[in-house]
Amino acid sequence: MSKKLQPPPFLEKCACASKACTCAEFAHVPTKPKRSRTGAKKNKARIQVTANIGWGNVLFIRGEGAPLSWEKGIALKNLDIDQWCWECALRKPITFKLLINDVQWCDGENYTLTPKQSITITPTFT
Repeated sequence: MSKKLQPPPFLEKCACASKACTCAEFAHVPTKPKRSRTGAKKNKARIQVTANIGWGNVLFIRGEGAPLSWEKGIALKNLDIDQWCWECALRKPITFKLLINDVQWCDGENYTLTPKQSITITPTFT
């Protein structure tokens, strides 16, 4: 038994009905819209950091509360020469500190971030 191959749905609607169809209107295969993860977006928290830590260095976050730990940091995303960002879907508040190259701790007390919160901080390092 051999299956008869069916042309893609867009070719059935095309006037030329050719496998090499280049009609602009039918040249793409429609795709299903992606499902949104409303649960992940619902509790999304964001930390925006302004810190010029020198070329080649990376800013890390360590802390308490999932997904953080005090033993090993997670690198922040570098947006610009002195702009950094970290986003995460949180279920509970976290406590954290920032580090340069996951070695040098920022000055001052620990920071706190809650679900759905967006904060901007400017840490200092000595």
